[in-house]
Amino acid sequence: MSKAKPKSDCSPITEQLRGMIASSGMPLNALAVAAGVPQPVLHRFVSGVRENIRLDTAGKLCQFFGARLTAPRWPKGRKETKT
Repeated sequence: MSKAKPKSDCSPITEQLRGMIASSGMPLNALAVAAGVPQPVLHRFVSGVRENIRLDTAGKLCQFFGARLTAPRWPKGRKETKT
């Protein structure tokens, strides 16, 4: 059985997306349809069962809310790790 992680361990993007979803006041099903995101995916993300979502899903949500995803600004001295 999956357990939700504490929301304090979430990335800033996750926190922002969850905040936009919560403040919209829309039922998840209506939001999923309007944003073009599968409802089960949205439910698992909002409930914390799934910590992350795919970039294209985040992009659809951002487009719906009129938000933008931007590249991170790395602190001075920190190098981006390549995998």
